[in-house]
Amino acid sequence: MYNDKLYDIDATRLRGEAAILNGAYLYRLASITHCKMEDVLSGRGTLKSRDRGRFHMRQQQISYCANNVLVTFAEVLFHMYDVVLRRLGQLQPTRQVREAVRVKRCLAIFRVRGVSDLILLDSETVQIEFDPRIRGATVVYPAATYEVFLQFNDKVREVGKKGIVYPSARHSRDHCFALFDDETEQVDATSFTTMSVELSLIREDQNFNDPVQPCNPYEHKLHATMGHYRVLDNTVFAQAKADRIINPPDLPSSGYIDFVRRLYRTYPAQAVCPNSGSSARGTSA
Repeated sequence: MYNDKLYDIDATRLRGEAAILNGAYLYRLASITHCKMEDVLSGRGTLKSRDRGRFHMRQQQISYCANNVLVTFAEVLFHMYDVVLRRLGQLQPTRQVREAVRVKRCLAIFRVRGVSDLILLDSETVQIEFDPRIRGATVVYPAATYEVFLQFNDKVREVGKKGIVYPSARHSRDHCFALFDDETEQVDATSFTTMSVELSLIREDQNFNDPVQPCNPYEHKLHATMGHYRVLDNTVFAQAKADRIINPPDLPSSGYIDFVRRLYRTYPAQAVCPNSGSSARGTSA
């Protein structure tokens, strides 16, 4: 069962020390080919990458995950949007541009035995001991990479921290975790579950009451703040909800979601717009 008390994160944001406690659930959205238990927290996925990330340099080990399924969806949708625009700007082959509009990923759900020695990015400790620039708006800086964060990454690795806890720049609830080491041994094998998910960028004129319309980035303007997700393994998803290991627990199996931060007064009802004929739209009230 998901339990939000199993994340030692100071809600007052004064104390920078943080930890993931024994029995806590994490969620990671990975490629279909790298979604095995031995891959999910190994950190090896970035070792061959020539791209920098939020908290890693080129070919530097790291695993990104979250304690909220919607966070993982929103993060990947933003990066899909960024990839499409970059590929268009680089005049990459048409096929590669179109492939980035709709992708299949594997959602891994698992408990961990605990990961300590983490540091909370949005904390007074970080502002005083590491970098006074990391506060307020800086904490959720929206670009995929940011020099301030890369410099912070170097500093916390140098002092032996095992990872960073931080708020998502794509979703306003819960937390992301950037884990530096291979934490495979901390994954509870008895809890490990995976399911396939389809993520789609959408057209600017998409009707949220309708199914996702075909989207051609050469012809249509992309919606700059929303995308669509659809769980493909409905039986596995239903069992996960019944076992109460999904956060948020009332998550629909598909819907339109933001990949920018918004205030949701009713959650997750305002965060997801199911394409089932409802006139509700996933924005703040």
